[in-house]
Amino acid sequence: MKHYTIRCPNCGAPLKIVGGRNIHSITCEYCGSLIDLHENYKVLSKFEVLKNPGGSPFEVGMRGKIKGIEFIITGFVVYGLSPGSRSVWVDYSLYSPIYGYAWMTYEDGALSFSRRLRQMPSVDMNRMEEGKSFRFKGEKYRVYEKYRAYVQSVMGSLTYIARKGDSIYVVEAVNPPFGIAYERSEDEIEYYLMEYLEPAEVYESFGVSAVDVEGDNPLKPFSSPFFASLFKSSLIFFFISLAALAYIRHEGKGSVVENGYIRGRELKSTLQIRQAAPRLLDVHIYAGLDNEWKSYALELYDEDGVKIYSKNFELSYYHGYEDGESWSEGSDETDIYIRVQRPGKYILRVRDFSPSKRCSNHVVVREGVWRLRYFLIVFIMSIVGMLAYPLAYSIYMGRLWKDDE
Repeated sequence: MKHYTIRCPNCGAPLKIVGGRNIHSITCEYCGSLIDLHENYKVLSKFEVLKNPGGSPFEVGMRGKIKGIEFIITGFVVYGLSPGSRSVWVDYSLYSPIYGYAWMTYEDGALSFSRRLRQMPSVDMNRMEEGKSFRFKGEKYRVYEKYRAYVQSVMGSLTYIARKGDSIYVVEAVNPPFGIAYERSEDEIEYYLMEYLEPAEVYESFGVSAVDVEGDNPLKPFSSPFFASLFKSSLIFFFISLAALAYIRHEGKGSVVENGYIRGRELKSTLQIRQAAPRLLDVHIYAGLDNEWKSYALELYDEDGVKIYSKNFELSYYHGYEDGESWSEGSDETDIYIRVQRPGKYILRVRDFSPSKRCSNHVVVREGVWRLRYFLIVFIMSIVGMLAYPLAYSIYMGRLWKDDE
């Protein structure tokens, strides 16, 4: 890349000018003198010489690739939201002999790439309120912010003259990873197309140490590898559990092996079980209670008389009418699920220990039953997992746009 050298008219230091014929000014990196190259190297003003402004690792003269194009940093302008602001960002002037001029903006570790737009949006961005949208080349852009940027410092070669205290009025609209910037100075209006850059790639290309990105950048697309992976895996489990629930609903109800009543305080039944674990034995007991409770004992024996399962439980159901409203509590029926390890002959005993004889005590036993609960839990968890990504996206966008909702 061709360049030529001059001597600073203030301090005599050699200054290398890089950036083609359109370079209009250069700022001495030794004494901070701003030199007009079109006015016999006249010194226009002086800047404080800054190293690594805003914590940036880039320097004038560095070379690297952006979007596959090799650029050299010819200079930079440091901006703030007020003339003496300590919170600054840096616009680096880039030059490529083939592709011409561009800008790279550094702010809190984040990077974006800008080139001048020859085709302007059909709307007057200056008149648009923050949050309003418009379309440009078929894409929707939303006005993110309006602000005035003040020049804090300048270094290196630029295609124009930037004096300390100069300001530009900026309106930015975003459609991540792209954005459009409307910039108005005292004598001209320009539009730029911005694009978010992956910082790690640019840092590596320019051979500098990476800087951690602080805060949210409006050009950065929402990205969460964890929630994205969670969404994909949850989607798989969603369809698996949905298919399982559909199958269980039609095929998992099992078949009846006992349908009787507790008579004389006890039901004793011999069951011929053909479908064992992982399918279950479902003992359904309906007591038909009416403002009362019942106490039961259930036992299951194998054909050798060995007890393999036992449970004591109660059922209670009460209801009434009070203060103009009806109420009820408890339940008069229950299901008890038993895992039988192998097919065979089993003996079921259900005993009623309560004094009341008004209840029906209906017992229905089904074998080969699948429980919906486990697959239902997986189904619900998969939905939660799928919703986590859009929820995280909504939170991110709400924070970015300062949306209280």
